Amino acid sequence: MNQENQNNPLIDSSRRKWLKSVGIGASAVALSSCVNSSVKELSAAGMKTDHFPTATPNLNDGLVRLSSNENAFGPSTKAVEAMKGELFNLGRYADATTNVLIKKIAAQEGVSEDQIIVTNGSSPILFGYADWIAKNGGKLVTSMATYEGVPRGAKFMGADVTFVPLDADLNFDLDAIEAAVTDDTTAVYICNPNNPTGTVVDAAKLTAFAKRVSKRCQVFIDEAYIEMSDAYPANVQSKLVADGYDVVVCRTFSKIHAMAGQRLGYAIMPAKQAKTMGRMLRMGGVNYLGLVAGMASMDDHA
Repeated sequence: MNQENQNNPLIDSSRRKWLKSVGIGASAVALSSCVNSSVKELSAAGMKTDHFPTATPNLNDGLVRLSSNENAFGPSTKAVEAMKGELFNLGRYADATTNVLIKKIAAQEGVSEDQIIVTNGSSPILFGYADWIAKNGGKLVTSMATYEGVPRGAKFMGADVTFVPLDADLNFDLDAIEAAVTDDTTAVYICNPNNPTGTVVDAAKLTAFAKRVSKRCQVFIDEAYIEMSDAYPANVQSKLVADGYDVVVCRTFSKIHAMAGQRLGYAIMPAKQAKTMGRMLRMGGVNYLGLVAGMASMDDHA
């Protein structure tokens, strides 16, 4: 939470409700962060940390890191086997393979290939988008409790960020967010399902909201956790891009595909924007084994 909003009574009230509801979880997250930080400090000081379970992370050790939202089940065995089969092709650049993944995503999402950019994880997209906001009016509207990638990045780059309180049930207050949009707003950021509250915006309401608001400013929908929502296909909003609305949809392979260590993500956006942002965000190419694993995992519906 930025300094300017710490004394806002509306935000303070919503924060108290939220903290009360997730007090136990917050304590676990804090403990996990402290343990990880301590291990790093001890290692830097030259002390042995082999007896700490976090010193040598391994999904097989049963450790669940609440602070990272890692998928403790690990990646698809088909994804692992696909990577093994490509180890001797690591001398190849990944451009051609990236294009294969783009075709696969386009077919899955019902969008055109020129509306897709693929990056090493979704983080380059989030921070690249924050830079885009700063350079295109510099005004973002979002929720007071949501994933910090875009709002924090935008703030760091000099943009003005308006944080709207959650409603009483810890959901995005779409009406309040829409009311906060002004004629000079650059973008609205919606994380759905939301991190850290875990709430999901009703699909029909979000679609209607995005259609209205995107006529005034761009709507960025972060769907990092979309596959873990109930009735997952119905919650997907990529059709908005296909239908020509000024909307960006962002996805990652880090969560449901359990590929946080391989770094693979993508965004669907208007073709003209994808062309300019894609040039900046590709940054020399995408992780080859991540591409291979990602495609194998997409096919492993079981």
